[in-house]
Amino acid sequence: MKTIFRFIALCTVTGVTFSCSDCQEEYCTSQEQSAFTLNITPQANPEQGTGYNFNDHMNRIYIGVRQQEHHVEELHTYSSYDLYSIDGGKSVQFSAIQMKPQWYKFIVLSVPKLFTDKPNIDARNFRIFTEKVPGAESCNLTDQMIDYRHILDKGPGATGVGEGTPDKDIALCDGDIYRGIINRWIEQNPDLQTEDITLHRINGKLEINMGILADQFNDKILRIAVELNTPTRLFLTDNNRNEVLATDTASIIFTTQPADYRHTAESLRREHIISLNLLPAPLNGTIKVTTEHNENFVYSLDDLNAQIRQNTRTRIRFNGMSQNNFKVEYAGFDDTSIDAHEDWDGGWDNNAQTTGSHPISTNSFTKS
Repeated sequence: MKTIFRFIALCTVTGVTFSCSDCQEEYCTSQEQSAFTLNITPQANPEQGTGYNFNDHMNRIYIGVRQQEHHVEELHTYSSYDLYSIDGGKSVQFSAIQMKPQWYKFIVLSVPKLFTDKPNIDARNFRIFTEKVPGAESCNLTDQMIDYRHILDKGPGATGVGEGTPDKDIALCDGDIYRGIINRWIEQNPDLQTEDITLHRINGKLEINMGILADQFNDKILRIAVELNTPTRLFLTDNNRNEVLATDTASIIFTTQPADYRHTAESLRREHIISLNLLPAPLNGTIKVTTEHNENFVYSLDDLNAQIRQNTRTRIRFNGMSQNNFKVEYAGFDDTSIDAHEDWDGGWDNNAQTTGSHPISTNSFTKS
């Protein structure tokens, strides 16, 4: 049996609470009541090998209803519950009885555990869930958000411009946000109503292949810093069009040090690949390459007209120190090519080392 969370009445179970109203009589005392179950599974992802594991993630469902105290375009956050799998992480299930027959919006989220070195979910993990005004305890569903900055801080050497270093006690996580949304009328029916929902990845990934650095530059490379203007938060809702509503753009620096720096001739033949999970947005920023003798090569990404798309890899291949420095390709996470080469073997170069942040020049295509 896969049921992981069952409550007797939707309005009486402890969950995440919101301040604008308590359980109203129209929801609690109606004689017209129904039962409803959501069977929740993730989209297939060959990258995951053994499959998606809900036990390695934090899983939550938000339930929205229309309520007069809100405007037409807003929804009342009626309830929110954390979900746990009991079938080895293969799926989760949300079940409720004594639901008032009416229209509901269900938003299911599966987000990374920020502190993966803990055997259970640490309370600090839940700071990834936030709202438009943090701490406001708004009951407006359209104000509920995810703070993706915690994911960005896990990038190689990530730090924000003018900010301190990120938490050093946060272990690495996969960085993917999965979401499923359905709008559903729960009908008056004595029989259990069920529906299947598949969660889809709503972030994208940027993969920068700098190639074999010894072939691209005349000097050994000390570090490569990527500065991106990227959204740091996203709303849970989707405008009923499967949109990813990302906001709060900030400048984030990701800095890597090639593993072949000062090492063997064999290691000099490795491609240097930087892989970053990002929210959908136009790709804006720069790549700064610093050599062993402090030469700086700064390349702009703004003129590529590239996009970070949901559930898509945006692949930037460095063509060397020529007029057209980069080639842009897109590919699906399921290895389906979207204007991409079939022989691409992207991913983070596990032999690359990460370093702290460094300032980046704003000049484009310059050598200093």
